[in-house]
Amino acid sequence: MKVLVVEDDIIIAMTISDMLKEAGHSVIGPVSTAGAALEWAWADLPDFALINIDLADEHKGTDLARTLLRELGVGSYFVSGNLSAAKEAADASLGYISKPFSQKTLRESLDVAQELMNGAGLKSRKLPDGLVLFQPSAGTAPSERRCAPCPRQDADGATSGQKDHPGPDSR
Repeated sequence: MKVLVVEDDIIIAMTISDMLKEAGHSVIGPVSTAGAALEWAWADLPDFALINIDLADEHKGTDLARTLLRELGVGSYFVSGNLSAAKEAADASLGYISKPFSQKTLRESLDVAQELMNGAGLKSRKLPDGLVLFQPSAGTAPSERRCAPCPRQDADGATSGQKDHPGPDSR
């Protein structure tokens, strides 16, 4: 899976990136601000995002998660020590991974995300320690996403032939 890492603590960001690479995932970033995360996501559409709630800029990771989901169809987990803030934004994310966490927890949590995005249920699966799921629907399969080269779809699924977004280079 191609995972966007959004974390303002460089040591934690690099640790997460290394864990992801060791587990066979591709990493976008890490980045420390919502603005940088959006630019990177528009340029290289991730399959999923790991987002800290408190970022280096004035934006919150919760707002970033909503934007990624709404504009790109990219699901996410909040990666934080603040479960109450994560729960307040449960509409924006698939779930929450409690800091600190192990490589096993991260790997298994991403496996859960992948299964949910592919439409599989979790009937008999035990969730990894530290993972709290909010809503299995907050994340779409890659084929359901929209991106710059894709035509805009109306409510009936018809396409208009327009770009969905201006992209990061249009500013």
